[in-house]
Amino acid sequence: MGLIFVYGSLKRNCFNHGKFDFDKKTRFLKDAAVRGFRMYNLGHYPCIVRTGLEDDVVHGEIFDLVDNECAALIKKMEEAVHYAEEIIEVDGEQVITYVFRRVPTHAKLVVDGNWREG
Repeated sequence: MGLIFVYGSLKRNCFNHGKFDFDKKTRFLKDAAVRGFRMYNLGHYPCIVRTGLEDDVVHGEIFDLVDNECAALIKKMEEAVHYAEEIIEVDGEQVITYVFRRVPTHAKLVVDGNWREG
């Protein structure tokens, strides 16, 4: 299936983590950070946008997707709200993540690149 980098509501202890049964359908590998992206708050969840700037950092988690159905449901959810699947490199590994191609007009920058629900 492959690896996925999550940075918002799919992270451990966040809403969609339980909804998608991540504890059973994925395997947590590690906390990670990606450079060259900025995070924006869309209200109940974030998005990231590629900037290519080394100083821009997004913090998240890497999981091994061990369930095809879970991977398909995540892709369907993300694409339904206009995220695009992208393969990025994190710590020397190729991983899937979901990004916006441009900053939405109503979005607010998450300065530290670390999503917290609530």
